[in-house]
Amino acid sequence: MNITGFSKKINEFSVKGYSELVPSLKYKIYEIDISTEYDFRFLQQYCLWLENEMLTKFPASWDGQTRLGENSLTSRYSFYSLFAIEEMKPLADIVRKHYDSFMDELGKDKDHSVYCQSWVNVMRQGEHIARHNHWGFEYTYLSANICVAANGTHTNYYNPISGEKYASPNRFGKLTIFPSWIQHDTDVVVDNDPRISIAMDFYTEKGFNEDIYEDKKWRWVELKSLSNA
Repeated sequence: MNITGFSKKINEFSVKGYSELVPSLKYKIYEIDISTEYDFRFLQQYCLWLENEMLTKFPASWDGQTRLGENSLTSRYSFYSLFAIEEMKPLADIVRKHYDSFMDELGKDKDHSVYCQSWVNVMRQGEHIARHNHWGFEYTYLSANICVAANGTHTNYYNPISGEKYASPNRFGKLTIFPSWIQHDTDVVVDNDPRISIAMDFYTEKGFNEDIYEDKKWRWVELKSLSNA
């Protein structure tokens, strides 16, 4: 089921520690409907074509703790970079535009280089993405996902201190940007149609230069600020 037309949301989460042994924490999750900004029917077809290509050409590798298994496109994520593909560059520009919007909402500078790795997840009936996070080191920054085909499921984000779950509906054309260290998972797909998403991580230029191995940098595409274009 594809549901569109929701407004931009800035979801705020916090925990107040009243003891020196309990940390205080604040973070935000950005959600926006981009279904009218890109041809998502083409995107659905392209993602399924890519799944077939990658499963045919490459062996399974690490699946980033998602537990989708060796027959998944996710387990081939290290063999390609979605936003480096020519047809996907307009989508990369849309993502950068909303990254800048999120920076505006946070009151932070947006005129800086951002590097992004991106890949596709395809799940079918009975499958789900297990609870995990993206990175957990000193250069950890932001991650995002785009819901390409929805199936009425949720992506669940967990407060690292309280354990509280924010169940975010997976709506067709929805872009979500969130701190990379937040653990998240998805509901089980219950119908016959595939649930398709695009996942990505962002790094600052400092993180890209100092923390990404040289042989891995080809996967990180610079998303240029449109305000400087």
